[in-house]
Amino acid sequence: MACVVPKNISPEKSDVLRLLGAELVFHGTDPVEAETFAADMAKKQGKVFISPYNDPRIIGGQATVGIEILGN
Repeated sequence: MACVVPKNISPEKSDVLRLLGAELVFHGTDPVEAETFAADMAKKQGKVFISPYNDPRIIGGQATVGIEILGN
């Protein structure tokens, strides 16, 4: 799995992503640049791009976390 991240990502974050099996691709210096590049890269490679925060499935999953923690 390729994970596009800004060039100035913290070493701790990049270490954890690598431990989880991500192949890191560094681009830009902020999340918007990295996300735009990732979307273009996925389109060119015929792959699916999933935004880490701006995708209905991600938003839905994040919305249920509180309910899951409360056990409702």
